[in-house]
Parts: sequence; structure tokens; C-alpha cells
Amino acid sequence: LEDDETSISNSLLIVPNPTDGKASLMLNDDIVAQGGSLKIVDFSGKTIYKKDVAISSERNQVISSLDLSSLSPGIYTCMLETKNKLYTSKFIKK
Repeated sequence: LEDDETSISNSLLIVPNPTDGKASLMLNDDIVAQGGSLKIVDFSGKTIYKKDVAISSERNQVISSLDLSSLSPGIYTCMLETKNKLYTSKFIKK
């Protein structure tokens, strides 16, 4: 993403938060149907999960079901990068 095309949005949700393992990733934004790249990073910035996802134009859609049970307890950042936006959300793994 080029700097002038990047925008940060808080429209990405991990439900439930905090989670004990099973969670859904939801996007609450009006978006043109496209693909995106999902990644989860730990507190040190290390990418621990990466997946390409399809995104429709539907608001409040569940983008992906996640099994986070293998993660150690802590705070993580989930990032969804589309063609022209970077969505971020923090979540807690119990």
C-alpha cells in the first residue's frame, strides 16, 4: 500500500473478545467486493497467522472463522489488508 492510499479503520471485529479459542472475524464497513490478506501478529510484531480471504460488499459480514486455541494467552493484533485500506483490531486470548 502506498502511504496516500492507506487508511486505518476500526471496523474489524474479533468476536468474542476476549476469546478462549474459537472466534469469528467480522468487517463492519461498506466495501467493494474484493480479496484481502488477513494476518495476526503478537506483541513483538511477529506474524503468527496469515491467510488470504474473500470479502463481499455485505456490511457486518463474517469474513472468517478462526481457531485461536493454539495461541498463548496475551494481546494480539489482527490486520486485514485490502487494496486500499488496512483494518486493524486488537484481541485478547485467554
